[in-house]
Amino acid sequence: FVLPVHCREAVYIPLQRYRAQVFLRRFQVSSVEQTSDETLRDIRPLLTDKGIYQSLAEMLRLADLVKFAKWTTTPDENENALRTAYHFVQQTTPVEEPQQQA
Repeated sequence: FVLPVHCREAVYIPLQRYRAQVFLRRFQVSSVEQTSDETLRDIRPLLTDKGIYQSLAEMLRLADLVKFAKWTTTPDENENALRTAYHFVQQTTPVEEPQQQA
């Protein structure tokens, strides 16, 4: 899907904010005041799936380009960024153990 120029920041900037919330809640990594590279450095040892890490790194760097360099994304980049965010959340959501009955 093609996002109008004024909508790109409406997608990528919230993705970065949401990333900060997820990292803090799931991994106790505070990334609000960090660059994407600093965040990736801190989160790397905590992710066992290197494919997830690589996709996350690509998405965060693209979000930086959109936010700071006013990068124009392609429809494929937009779709991949949203798909990456979705898969990251799905793959890192803790599985709750079923409670045993007494």
